[in-house]
Amino acid sequence: MDKRKVAIIKPTSEGVYYHRFLTPFALMQDVDVTVIDGFHNDHCRPDMFDVIIFSRGINQELAWLDYAKEKGVKIIVDIDDAIDLHFRHPKFNHLYTPISSDHIKKCIAYADDIWASNQHILGAYGLQGKVVPNALNYEDEQWNIPKQPSTLLGGVFGDSRAFDLYEFRNIYPD
Repeated sequence: MDKRKVAIIKPTSEGVYYHRFLTPFALMQDVDVTVIDGFHNDHCRPDMFDVIIFSRGINQELAWLDYAKEKGVKIIVDIDDAIDLHFRHPKFNHLYTPISSDHIKKCIAYADDIWASNQHILGAYGLQGKVVPNALNYEDEQWNIPKQPSTLLGGVFGDSRAFDLYEFRNIYPD
């Protein structure tokens, strides 16, 4: 049996790419994965793949999603963060990669399947899909943190969580 051909449209966030795409797909034996930054020419068309997966909204014309659906390509939209972007979110009205909530919702409408990082995201937007947690490989060097004699608070956060972390200032002022 041939391997399923999967195109991952690389998101602009390295954390999303690493924990939601690179790490889990690297462990899969039955897929042939191609990571691309979008469909721009005849050398990389949607119909060259069985499945296309991307994070929330992508900065590309939606016509290629129409073409993919027309050719029978399955589309998975991965949602690891809010759909309605808070004004403090780095992608809100971003100069170089604007992603509007409206655009995200249009992308989701094309999905054959939706993956979300938690049930809250699915429930908050009334979406049907699968909860697919972040793939955290605790053997990775980034988790080798020396033990400290004081309390250490840790977490996996991207730049979109900077304001959330700021809220901890009153809990752990040191």
